[in-house]
Amino acid sequence: MQDKLNVIKHQGFQVVIGGLDRPTVFRYRVDEYRVWHEGVPRKVEVWHQPTLRLNVRVSRVDVESGTWDATLWP
Repeated sequence: MQDKLNVIKHQGFQVVIGGLDRPTVFRYRVDEYRVWHEGVPRKVEVWHQPTLRLNVRVSRVDVESGTWDATLWP
């Protein structure tokens, strides 16, 4: 696995993550919430990929637009 994950495609019903051994589709959104960081809302979603037993947390600074960040999530 590479150190840096990236969101290739976010469609609302699934997310495609790059930076693993190959691009991986996560189809099960298990949680969604918003956090406030320095007065700015941040949208956060946790997605699950059952075959690989992986969870990934994707978030973006602007709730409605902006680029997504991705990290592996325990």
